Amino acid sequence: MARGLKERLGEEVVARRDARDWTRENLVEHSGVSVNTIGNIERGQGNPGLDTLERLARAFRLSVGELLTASERRP
Repeated sequence: MARGLKERLGEEVVARRDARDWTRENLVEHSGVSVNTIGNIERGQGNPGLDTLERLARAFRLSVGELLTASERRP
């Protein structure tokens, strides 16, 4: 079964976080998104809003479009 956008986004957030050697708590500090929300996103659960996506993208120094496009390219 093909993975959906939420699953791919979660994988992308984990990969970006790992590339920086950040814990979820570090990402909370950089983004202002709660640790529970980050956990849900990383597991491909929930429906992150645009504000949340913007905060995460900003923490990774990306645009929301770049974050989503990168998640679409993830194998």
